[in-house]
Amino acid sequence: MIVELGVTILTSSVISAGISSFVSWKMKNKELIVTLKLEEKNTWINNINQAIREYNSSLTDYSSSLMKYSLNEMDKNEIANNLIQCNNSKNSLIYFIFQCEYAVDLRSESIDLINEITNKVNEQRELAVKGNSEKIDYQKLHEGMANFELDIGKLNFKFTEKLGEMVRVEKIIMTNNIIEGKKQNPT
Repeated sequence: MIVELGVTILTSSVISAGISSFVSWKMKNKELIVTLKLEEKNTWINNINQAIREYNSSLTDYSSSLMKYSLNEMDKNEIANNLIQCNNSKNSLIYFIFQCEYAVDLRSESIDLINEITNKVNEQRELAVKGNSEKIDYQKLHEGMANFELDIGKLNFKFTEKLGEMVRVEKIIMTNNIIEGKKQNPT
């Protein structure tokens, strides 16, 4: 700085140091925000991962139980408990899916797919109840249950694929929005 007649004049090096310091502070602030948001998203991703595992496990258990029920090898209370567990794991998964902030279209598609799976499971349950009460041919029952399991498996694959895409797009959009300084979507 040069002091002349009581007036302070800043030299270009002092000005550039101030600007450089300010820019560096802003960049570190953005890096910190991105790091924190990514850690938050990684926790969310782990929660989704755990929820999909629990959902798939309870869905498999329920499907297996339906076959046993249709053959009178399981009572109503046990099958009802398996259904409750399946619904609880589905609701937990949906809870985490709805935490998606940016990839809203993919979130909606994921919810649509899980609802399709639920519809197939309901159809499978109807066949199992029919097998339990009407004593339909074992071969017909077995083929019907196998077809439902195949359909549910295909839908579940699509669903898992859509979840993976949703997570990937979510991270990309979030990171880009933070870097560009945009506010997050309150949807």
